[in-house]
Amino acid sequence: MVATADGCYAYRNSCPHTGAPLNWQPDQFLNYENDMIECALHGARFQIKDGYCLHGPCLGQSLQPLSLRREGALLVIAIAAD
Repeated sequence: MVATADGCYAYRNSCPHTGAPLNWQPDQFLNYENDMIECALHGARFQIKDGYCLHGPCLGQSLQPLSLRREGALLVIAIAAD
């Protein structure tokens, strides 16, 4: 999950190019500028607001969004079984 001033966004931790995890280290998904999600394997960069790939080997593809719901003061990611 990524929280910005515009809202919270959640995506499956899987690059559309190879299925590899996106994170560089545990819970680290953003590029150096903290304005895009970046795949640690091939450097593909995705918009935070919609998961759309703007750079890299999966250009034009998108991350798989996950549903968020509020439970009291918590945001819960709804992960469906494959």
